[in-house]
Amino acid sequence: LGACSGLETLWLARNEAADRGVEALAAALAGWPRLQELSVRDNKVGARGAVALGRALEGCGALRVLDLGRNELGRMGAQELGKGLGGCSALTHLVLRCNELGA
Repeated sequence: LGACSGLETLWLARNEAADRGVEALAAALAGWPRLQELSVRDNKVGARGAVALGRALEGCGALRVLDLGRNELGRMGAQELGKGLGGCSALTHLVLRCNELGA
C-alpha cells in the first residue's frame, strides 16, 4: 500500500490489527497525503496504537473521517490521539464510541 500515494479511503475494520498493526499503519500514513477516510474500527487498538496514530495524524490535513470505534484506546490513548488531531484541519467525523474512555 505504500506505493498508493493517491489513496483516499482505507477501511481496515475488524482485522485484529491491535497496537502493532496500527503502528505499522501509522508509519505508512505519510505516504498517503490524499487520505480522506480511515477506519480502524474494532481492531483491539490500545493506548500504544493511539499514540502512534496520533503522531502520524499531525500531517494528515486531508483526513475528513476517522473511525476508531470499538477499540481499547482508554482515556490516555484518546488524549494522545487528540494531540495529533490538531493537524487534521479537514476532519468532520470522528468516531470513538466503545473505547473505554470513562465518564
